Amino acid sequence: MRSTVNRSNPRLLEQWADISARRFARSHAKRGVRMRRALRRVNGYLKAMIEAIADSKVRRMRHDLELRGIRFDPPGNNWVVRHSASMERPSIGHAVGRAG
Repeated sequence: MRSTVNRSNPRLLEQWADISARRFARSHAKRGVRMRRALRRVNGYLKAMIEAIADSKVRRMRHDLELRGIRFDPPGNNWVVRHSASMERPSIGHAVGRAG
C-alpha cells in the first residue's frame, strides 16, 4: 500500500521531496556509472582492434622487407641488409658466367 503525503504540513512535504530527490539522484548516479563502464568497454574494444590492425601491418611490412633481403635485428635494434651472391655485382676484371 502506498503512503500518502499530508500536503497541509509543509515540513512533511519537504521531507517527501528530499526522499524523492535522493531516490532519483541515486538512479541517475547509477546510470552515470553504467555509461562510464560502457564507454570504457567500447574504448578497450577499439584500442584492441587498432592494435591488431597495426600488428598485422607491421608483420606484413617485415615479411615484404625480408623477401627483398632486409631483416630487423632486435638485439641491435636496427635493420640488416643480407648480402647474397646474387645481389653482389661482379667486380671489374671477372668474367660473368664463365667457369674456371
